[in-house]
Amino acid sequence: MTGHRNHGRKWIGALCALTAALGAQDRTVLAALTTTGPLTTIQGPLAGKRTPVWRHGSLLMLDESAPSSPLITALDINGKPSASVPVRVPGAVKVHLRGYTRTMEGDFVVCGGAFDVEDRQAPFIALISQDGARAQIVRPERYFPERIAVSDSGAIWTLGLTIPADRWVRDLEEGIIRRFGRDGKLEAKFIPGTMIGDMRRVREGGLLVADDRVGWFSTGMDERV
Repeated sequence: MTGHRNHGRKWIGALCALTAALGAQDRTVLAALTTTGPLTTIQGPLAGKRTPVWRHGSLLMLDESAPSSPLITALDINGKPSASVPVRVPGAVKVHLRGYTRTMEGDFVVCGGAFDVEDRQAPFIALISQDGARAQIVRPERYFPERIAVSDSGAIWTLGLTIPADRWVRDLEEGIIRRFGRDGKLEAKFIPGTMIGDMRRVREGGLLVADDRVGWFSTGMDERV
């Protein structure tokens, strides 16, 4: 039990250091958090940017300073940039990313909304090679993904809302969780919106996946699936 307590103290100490560092507005922190090594810090601007996320061995940072082509940068375990790709959608003057992740092979998978010159929004999912040379854009009809995750096998899972084209009303019969193949084709839909009391929950929390299962938790709403 003593070993477990010491192990836990290392995590608590590292998390406290991380929390304190994140409190500094002008610093970007966290490249790697391990139980055996020190906390790695990265100096750089953080004000006005989203919190970085850790996916498949990389820390992903999002720079939205260019509205039409937000930039995703992956940092390795030592805090060094390993890949950086812009996200562009043909015909879009503004691209808003709602979710972004990385595959085991290092490619990027993102979801969000693309806006045209008349500020009309269309949902999209993009699969981008780690060198940025190849990009596949998937346009789900009326389905706006809010969260995205990729299993080790490459299956793409999303959490989102279906919005009819003629009115801004949720289609509660459609599946809010969906699985897409590595080719971007829709494979399955799960959990109709009628099972979720407040559809605002879809925009909160996180999505976690394994090869044969998916987990969604909604923060502040006490909802778990």
